[in-house]
Amino acid sequence: MNIVILEGDAKTACFIEKTVIKLGHNVIGNFYNALDLIKSINMSNVDLLLLDINIESTINGIECARKIHVYNQNVNIVFITAYKDTKTIAKASSVSPFGYLIKPVDEFDLEAILMVVNTKIITSRVKSTQVFLKRGCLFDLEKSIIRSNGKIIKLTNNELKCLSSLIKNKNSCISAEQLMLNIWNDNEDRTSSLRELIYRLRKKIPELPLSNIPRVGYILQNTIF
Repeated sequence: MNIVILEGDAKTACFIEKTVIKLGHNVIGNFYNALDLIKSINMSNVDLLLLDINIESTINGIECARKIHVYNQNVNIVFITAYKDTKTIAKASSVSPFGYLIKPVDEFDLEAILMVVNTKIITSRVKSTQVFLKRGCLFDLEKSIIRSNGKIIKLTNNELKCLSSLIKNKNSCISAEQLMLNIWNDNEDRTSSLRELIYRLRKKIPELPLSNIPRVGYILQNTIF
């Protein structure tokens, strides 16, 4: 993971950075001032922010988190605080943090929360590249392969283009003309070629929930992301 640290205590900041690196993650910024963090870091490259709530700065960790959400609402935030009172936690909860580290921060607690955040990130990335069809059939968008009941089904380039177009328009009808354009990238009438392509897809993947709407087009239904 790419991690940014905002911590006002130099000793704590140094300990956190060394531990994060020891655990195999990247520290792309270690700051003592919230505004410096906001100005210096490209938030699209950050997986996790470790923010000291009561840092002595122009703005505190909570306000820093609010400003960061303007640029990246999906970044994971873990607050660092010496306070366990409900008032502080209630204020911090307004920016939906992933969790909290109570000072003095120890290696076990830091390792545990990094592990949970990393698992969450990996899981979300896997889900975003996979399309689950009926009866155990899965299409991996990134690798462009089909797995059905644990077996890999080989598709031609045109079959992959056809299936990708259907998935992008899931649960909506796509016209034969649009499908042909997406597959062959020209305006020629390839109706017979498209029918043959659809026939091969259905034969290779019998469980594919693909329907033909006469004189309208094709629809892939009930796909789950």
